Amino acid sequence: MESLTGRERDVFQLLLTGMSNRQMGRRLDIAERTVKNNLHSIYRKLGVSGRAEAISKHLGTCNRNGSQAATQLGRETSDARPESP
Repeated sequence: MESLTGRERDVFQLLLTGMSNRQMGRRLDIAERTVKNNLHSIYRKLGVSGRAEAISKHLGTCNRNGSQAATQLGRETSDARPESP
């Protein structure tokens, strides 16, 4: 698996919070099309076909690495959670 770029990691962390492409674009101040391009690159690098599979693969990695990895991810993404409507 290839390494994700910094921007791809940003997009992926927001993906894990359940944000839409539009919400991610607004949060990162990038075009929605740029978000889509980043997602396609992430999927290719992870060897998955979409959002659900990417999340599932990530959760499987967290489970294999122990609960400490899942706890760390929670800390990293807590600031990236979508705002309430």
